[in-house]
Amino acid sequence: MPAPKLDFHRLISQIPEHLGDMPTESARPIEHFRFDASGYWNLLRYFERKTTDGYPAPRERHVLRLRSMVVLGLVETFERFVKETAAICVDQLAGRVLDDRFAALSINSRSIVAHFEERTLGKALCEADIWLNTGEINARFGRLLSDPFKSPSFKLFPEPDQKKDPDQWRRVAIDILWQLRHSIAHNSGVITRSDAAKLRLLRRGAVDGHKVLQLTSGDVWYVKLFLDDLASWANARIAARLAEVLATIHADDNTLFAPSGVADSLAQVFRETITLAGASGTPR
Repeated sequence: MPAPKLDFHRLISQIPEHLGDMPTESARPIEHFRFDASGYWNLLRYFERKTTDGYPAPRERHVLRLRSMVVLGLVETFERFVKETAAICVDQLAGRVLDDRFAALSINSRSIVAHFEERTLGKALCEADIWLNTGEINARFGRLLSDPFKSPSFKLFPEPDQKKDPDQWRRVAIDILWQLRHSIAHNSGVITRSDAAKLRLLRRGAVDGHKVLQLTSGDVWYVKLFLDDLASWANARIAARLAEVLATIHADDNTLFAPSGVADSLAQVFRETITLAGASGTPR
């Protein structure tokens, strides 16, 4: 008997209807990151605990694929965190500055129309961009968080030539993860020879090309721990710098906003203690 003919157009078109509510953590980027990062790691641990029986070889094949998928999810969760944090910066600065800092974002009519339904200007502007390149992230945050009408001075990540910066290792590590994410997302985990050449330069050590990535559970755990640390570090740096910029704006025109209210708002969304123009805000 022939297999029934499926209406793929109808079936695929229905997929976007299968939706659930956002978690309450989604209102705070750092908590949103931690919620999903823990979820990906727990997925892997659940699978490993529940599949101790059976044939070892098929289990290992499946868990190797799952580990790559979890690393991909962890890196993309960090990308979303960066994007959501940038959106908060836009929302806090829009209407309070008249310079061209928002030109750092890819603003065009097509992206604005596509994201018109977003509830904030920051989301509309930041959702259109890809945030998977350390240099581009530095350029965007540097411009967003510059003093009014001044050249950028803030660097979220150290520049490649800043070898003596104590946080340089963070940039190297995330650049390696961006590259591994590319190999997993676009080549199903294959490390091409060109990928290997890039990784060799980043880690300053040999990497074989034309190979398949085979991650251990330890590899995945270290990626999660590193990204947990990196997100907390970046969150604190961005929050502190945003507060500095807002304090500078307030010093120039103290009628724009009440520092106490803004400090409290920032403390809740960043989950950090904020000091702004003499006012303090504490997470509740």
